[in-house]
Amino acid sequence: LLSFARRQSTTARVIDLKSFIEEVTPLIRRVVGDQIRLDIHVDAATPHIRFDSTQFEQVLVNLAANARDAMPGSGTLSIRTEHKVIKEGEPGVDGRMPGHYLVMTVADTGIGMAPEVRQRIFEPFFSTKHGQGGTGLGLAVAYGAVRQHSGSIEVESVEYHGSTFRIYVPATTMTPERRETPAWA
Repeated sequence: LLSFARRQSTTARVIDLKSFIEEVTPLIRRVVGDQIRLDIHVDAATPHIRFDSTQFEQVLVNLAANARDAMPGSGTLSIRTEHKVIKEGEPGVDGRMPGHYLVMTVADTGIGMAPEVRQRIFEPFFSTKHGQGGTGLGLAVAYGAVRQHSGSIEVESVEYHGSTFRIYVPATTMTPERRETPAWA
């Protein structure tokens, strides 16, 4: 709730995504379980970003948890990163400005979403898991964290054909800072 009110303090640090994702992969594995295939590819040209590392971890974990819930039994969760340059005049989403971006794609082979659900997924307390323990905060928190760090999220989904989230975060040329060991490690 603090993140919605923008009162949660953040400590944006320069993150090396290759190292970060290597550190977080065991946690993601625990979240999704053994029945889901985890396919992670961090492109060599992936740029560094300035982001609160705890919040970026929350973004990944929330997306992984939603993917797990969308793939009862089995499926594939794919996480990919790339460097993208958006040029002047290119159509952007959520007011994205021209420049260099990290694009992280998180895709699943799950049940997908109907258009009316897709339109509401980032709303706080909106959940399709009625009576199954869903709070409707996971994607809202992810959306808020990405927006707070000048990024945006696109989502594509077709019922019975999975979902794909693309997170755009401005890149930086600054040197990454050493990350403290997370409490869950």
